Amino acid sequence: MKGGENLNNMKKGFTLIELLIVIAIIAIIAGAVLVAINPAKRIGESNNAARWAELNSLGSAAAQYVVDNGGNTPQCNDEDDIPSTYTQICEDCGDSATSGDADADDEVECDLGILVDNGYLSSIAVDPTASTSDATPGITYYYVKQDANDTICFKTYFEYDLDPGLTNSTIEVCR
Repeated sequence: MKGGENLNNMKKGFTLIELLIVIAIIAIIAGAVLVAINPAKRIGESNNAARWAELNSLGSAAAQYVVDNGGNTPQCNDEDDIPSTYTQICEDCGDSATSGDADADDEVECDLGILVDNGYLSSIAVDPTASTSDATPGITYYYVKQDANDTICFKTYFEYDLDPGLTNSTIEVCR
């Protein structure tokens, strides 16, 4: 009888080894899933989609401005023509702004506030990765130029290249 009582008094449950094995298997599966979905790549692709949308908005706003104003293109800083080389767009920088980018040789930036002032845009776009803590105020990380045919082009840089061999790939929209 004593032997039968010991069997009934034994607690049922998992051993420590069994629990550790299950936890290890779950960790391996979770690691494989994270590698497969690559969240950094997905965030980069999402930011690039936002960049495309912002460039299209800028292009459409500039094109609508040209149509509404008899073929006249918007001016940088309310008085200067849009430059023929890519110049960084700034927000409320006026005509005394200089570039926050060391490679830009301190050229005057292009304030396209006229598009906001006349209702073509609700605000000038700012790159999705530019946080308020590390970004220079007013700098958008978007660029504009106007060619000899009065075509206005906007560009920015990809955050994440689908082809790792590419560097400094750009997104460009011309209207």
